[in-house]
Amino acid sequence: DLYAQWPSLTGFNAVAKPIFNNQDKAGRLLFIAFEQRVMTRDMSGRFGPIYKSMIEGSGEKMPNGLVRYRLPEKAGFLDEFLYVGNENSERPFVARCLAEEASANSLAACDRDYQAGQGLSMMVRFSPKRLDDWQAFDIALSAFAKAAIKSELSTEN
Repeated sequence: DLYAQWPSLTGFNAVAKPIFNNQDKAGRLLFIAFEQRVMTRDMSGRFGPIYKSMIEGSGEKMPNGLVRYRLPEKAGFLDEFLYVGNENSERPFVARCLAEEASANSLAACDRDYQAGQGLSMMVRFSPKRLDDWQAFDIALSAFAKAAIKSELSTEN
């Protein structure tokens, strides 16, 4: 488990203390967990075959370019939305977030996972404020997931 600050994806330091103490209210604290992969696909890969079949309606277009879909309670989701960007691409951005009223006291009401190699996945929990810059966020976190896992084939020490 790691804690990182956005956008540098670095850990705690004296300058970042307000971020880690949630004093800046900008939602820049990220909670990152690496774990053994239990699914063959990450959230991007699950959108077409799984999430798309359970969402109803066309969704709500958001000002930031994402489409928000309410996840159905009958599928086990309570007050949750799916945010999707570049929906028709091979690797859409997909994040699951608690509804605003359910997330009022949460530092990290959204989550997204990435395949990280070596049979691992990386789960990132974050503030809904990160959705405003979802494209840069997704590029940075995808690169972080790949870079964080050192390949056994790597020649670097």
